[in-house]
Amino acid sequence: MNIKTTLMATAMIASLGYGVAIKPAHAGLLDEVDLHSSQVQTAKINIVEAIQIVEKDHKGTVTKAALEEYDDKLMYEIEILKNDKETEFYVDAMTGVVSMDDG
Repeated sequence: MNIKTTLMATAMIASLGYGVAIKPAHAGLLDEVDLHSSQVQTAKINIVEAIQIVEKDHKGTVTKAALEEYDDKLMYEIEILKNDKETEFYVDAMTGVVSMDDG
């Protein structure tokens, strides 16, 4: 099972366990990531929760959701498009803390 499949399966399982619905618009957003499945399993925040955390305070259309590793930290990269402007947000996969790309 590749990581993309693992992430989608994890998101679907998590949505069942947490009563969270995966929006059809989010279903195809997962990018391939170069992480081992053991790294993915250590994340305390799943990809659906990461998207919801960002959408709570930042309205728009999610165009990308991926789990990546930055400086030895697992982070979800969530991109949101609003008013023809795309903004990248990073959600710490362990704490749920959100940071925004200033670039």
